[in-house]
Amino acid sequence: MRKSIQALTTFPSPKTLSVLAAALVFTTFAHAQLTTNISTVAGNGSLGFSGDGGAATLAKMFNPTGVALDPTVTGNYYIADSINNRIRLVTASTGKISTVAGSATGGFAGDGGAATSAELSDPTAVAVDSSGNLYIADTGNQRIRKVTKTTGFITTIAGNGTSGYSGDGGLPTSAKLNYPQGIAVDTTGNIYIADTSNSRVRWIPKSSGDIYTLAGTGTAGYSGNGGAGASAQVSIPTGVAVDGSGNLFIADTGNGSIRQVIVSTDIISTVVGQGLNGFSGDGGVGTSAKLSSPQAVAVDSTGNLYIADSSNYRIRKWTKSSKIITTVAGNGTNGFSGDGGAATSAEMNTPLGIAVDSTFHYYIADTYNQRIREVGK
Repeated sequence: MRKSIQALTTFPSPKTLSVLAAALVFTTFAHAQLTTNISTVAGNGSLGFSGDGGAATLAKMFNPTGVALDPTVTGNYYIADSINNRIRLVTASTGKISTVAGSATGGFAGDGGAATSAELSDPTAVAVDSSGNLYIADTGNQRIRKVTKTTGFITTIAGNGTSGYSGDGGLPTSAKLNYPQGIAVDTTGNIYIADTSNSRVRWIPKSSGDIYTLAGTGTAGYSGNGGAGASAQVSIPTGVAVDGSGNLFIADTGNGSIRQVIVSTDIISTVVGQGLNGFSGDGGVGTSAKLSSPQAVAVDSTGNLYIADSSNYRIRKWTKSSKIITTVAGNGTNGFSGDGGAATSAEMNTPLGIAVDSTFHYYIADTYNQRIREVGK
């Protein structure tokens, strides 16, 4: 199963002035209200599989580990329902849930046909490109698969199905991956893969179509800041995200850190964390903080990071302009509570996925609560 914490840790005129000021206060208050309340938007909290065609909040899921927004349809989002071996879609206009990839049987089958007839094995992350095509980290199958929006057909775009490491400089479908648990795609169409058990991040530049290592030497460790990404050590990276400038952010899980690779220069650095797992640093700069097994990262349109600080049962935000980190959801207690109230007072149970939309609402895969929760409603 994806992102087991135990397994990983072991291997955001005077009258005129008065009116403007009042408007500013109201707007600030309203925004604060929008960005601090938490609610469940999918999942009823019970393990299992049910609910397709009905309200998402009544559906059963089994360890949802990833969530991604569709940039082509406002409010639609996809869920990696990992143990159910399915990818599910929540349609914003109706609030209903459906399966868009995978079937009742876990395994590998279906390339070239309808995604809903295909087999997946423990899919743990999803991403959506600017055309609405869906990318799946089909972790148990050692593959990255793509569902083309216009046809609904599924194909393998990376990985040959054998666990291992090989293939840099060649065709992605001939390469070996080792339990890939994160996927991201930028506006240009470049694809980034958290090749987790290889302790590498690999990428497929659209310009060449071949696969390469972008970060990590293959030996788990913490080193290399200020140098080339491929010469640095990372440890069991489980999540990747890319900003509007094409810079890559890595959830360097084993190191309790978020690393950045400036793709244009290939330079890697740490933006959050110290290379050690723990909890500290709220209100201070990100590089003085501690995270505990962060497993996913998302970036908003202004470059702020949202981090699934999984073993701290929190979502933390790193503000790009100030470099300050804060907790924005979760009180640090493992459990379920708080819907309808302040996100920072809520309990979560090992959040493993995070996505943020253009209005700064963010969606949390509250994995062991079998729910997707939204902050900002």
